[in-house]
Amino acid sequence: MIKKAAILVLSVGWLIFSSLPVLAVDPLLNRAEIEARIQEKEQELVQKREEFRQRLEGIRDEHKQKIVGNLDASYSRINQRWITHFNNVLDRLEAILDRLKTRAAGQYADKFVEAEQLLAAAREKIAVQAAKIYTIEITDEASLRGDVQAVHQQLRTDLTTLRAEVKAARDALHDILKIMAESEGSPEAEKANTVRQSVSTTSKDGNASATAESVVIIE
Repeated sequence: MIKKAAILVLSVGWLIFSSLPVLAVDPLLNRAEIEARIQEKEQELVQKREEFRQRLEGIRDEHKQKIVGNLDASYSRINQRWITHFNNVLDRLEAILDRLKTRAAGQYADKFVEAEQLLAAAREKIAVQAAKIYTIEITDEASLRGDVQAVHQQLRTDLTTLRAEVKAARDALHDILKIMAESEGSPEAEKANTVRQSVSTTSKDGNASATAESVVIIE
């Protein structure tokens, strides 16, 4: 029997992430390449979904079965929403970078190289994250709570790591804009803050709310 359903909030906006190893990358990955990586995982996803379906049918308690099924579907949805959001953030950051390079006219080359590398690393991490599969590994009915929490925590950790990568790229652009504003004798705070205001790593999209994505954990 289910003693109670505890509502846990999956809030990514405030998370502080540990970093994954930075992968070596050459050009910035575009959306087509990211989609290609997702397609490569399609067969594996189909197989895992079938295995999950079979294990889910083995749960005798229909209420638990429904909750676990809904949770499993929600993890992929949450991941995709944040992938879309972070891709949009990087698109805006890259557009800002192009404008700053034009304005800099060859100055601050080392800073721009650093920012480009961070953008490339973040784009690569998005591709890696997009290809990940989050499926609840059901062991037995008595262990459902732990099985669900394991996937919940893994997704939370992965998204936190990804957010840190995107934030590092944003901060690099902020630093460039700050230096340029000071050099030009312009009000630094107002100009530098345009990067933070126009490109937030915290989603404000109603479909990918950073405030909360509630999931039910079986106890």
